[in-house]
Amino acid sequence: MGTRFLASNEARIARGYQMDVLRANDGGISTVRSKVYDTLRGTTGWPERIGGRGIINQSFLDAKGGKVTKDNMEAYAEALKKGDAGWGENGRLTTYAGTGVGLIDQVQPAAEIIEEIRNQ
Repeated sequence: MGTRFLASNEARIARGYQMDVLRANDGGISTVRSKVYDTLRGTTGWPERIGGRGIINQSFLDAKGGKVTKDNMEAYAEALKKGDAGWGENGRLTTYAGTGVGLIDQVQPAAEIIEEIRNQ
């Protein structure tokens, strides 16, 4: 349920993050559980069994392709300077999202989201 509320008007996230949530079309294919995103963000220290799920982006693809973590972290830091442009398919910034992300196609008020869920 948390992923759905990323696309609410009330979500306190960057616009680029929110647009990345809308961009994803199949959460089973476009997301991955990995420690890469935590490492790049410097949010390590989670137990081994816990790994964040994020939308696949250039940072992940580079790590998978063997890019040295230090170089990937530098590229991530540069992407942070780009603001909303740092997200997206060719972006580097982390978009944590669950596998249901592909079902989300619009930003709505949280109240509308809850009403839709209640009516299903």
